[in-house]
Amino acid sequence: MATIIRKATFNDIAEKQMVAKITWDQTYRGIIPQQIQDDFLQKNYSDIAMKNRIERSVLLVAVIDGMVNGFANFSPSKQNAEEAELGAIYIFPEAQSQGIGGKLMNKGIEELSGIKRLFVVVEKENIIGRRFYNSKGFVFVNEFEEQLQEQN
Repeated sequence: MATIIRKATFNDIAEKQMVAKITWDQTYRGIIPQQIQDDFLQKNYSDIAMKNRIERSVLLVAVIDGMVNGFANFSPSKQNAEEAELGAIYIFPEAQSQGIGGKLMNKGIEELSGIKRLFVVVEKENIIGRRFYNSKGFVFVNEFEEQLQEQN
């Protein structure tokens, strides 16, 4: 079962949306209210939002047996050519802990050639994510509070 890491295409959008939905549900259950999760996913993972990500950032997918099992989204900094942000990295729960996240990160860094610093924002209570980032050498820089609200 080989993992192929490649740039995302418009044909991958529905599968990426499914990965986001399932991993968000598992990761943030009990941390972020379901309605806020649903609103966030609807806005940030809509077809239009995904097309914009494909066109304006480095969006990679991990494909196993012809199916997207994960993805990562990198955005170069507009202020500093040596910096980028890892805005999202999601892998189906059953495919986690198989090295896919590391492969996605390595390919993203390769695609962004020249970056020296990669930033990520992770929810304080996202233990799985924090453990993953720590294992990849990320260090804690800053903590802030964000107010999430349901849309009316």
